[in-house]
Amino acid sequence: MSTLKITFNGEPISISDEMTLVDLLENKKIERVGIAIAVNQEVQTKTMWSDTRLKAGDDVVVFRAIAGG
Repeated sequence: MSTLKITFNGEPISISDEMTLVDLLENKKIERVGIAIAVNQEVQTKTMWSDTRLKAGDDVVVFRAIAGG
């Protein structure tokens, strides 16, 4: 297993080359409830998280979904 570099919430990090979005959330100890994830400025549906493998250079942003007006 090798590592690759991505950007996570604006910070460069190294991860396993086999890491999925779910793996990343577990690694960062982020609860899956009430969040959204964008990879390269494209929001990923929750059903895709376990199948989406990260690639070198990906820009991942995890944010809280907030309702309001």
